[in-house]
Amino acid sequence: MRASLTRWFLAKEEMMEALRGMPQTRESVEAQRRLRQEALEFENGFAVTQPHNRVMQVVADYAKQLETSVAGLKPGDAQRLSRGQVGEWLMRCPLEFQAAP
Repeated sequence: MRASLTRWFLAKEEMMEALRGMPQTRESVEAQRRLRQEALEFENGFAVTQPHNRVMQVVADYAKQLETSVAGLKPGDAQRLSRGQVGEWLMRCPLEFQAAP
């Protein structure tokens, strides 16, 4: 799983580099990333789910957020960016997991 997350992270970084030619789109993606990360930091204290369920839900929710909030993304880019960003969050640990009671 670590290798997969690393690949997604690197793919996300390549996509962000490619978006340098589209500064408004790149800034929109960055703004959404910051918003989502702030929400995750807040939600971590309340989330009591299995890690795999939590990760899959965060990927899906963030992809949907990007699709609806960022103009100029090609089909599938929101999903790729989401997977890569979640991989980065997992490597940096802003995603924490609470044990079920």
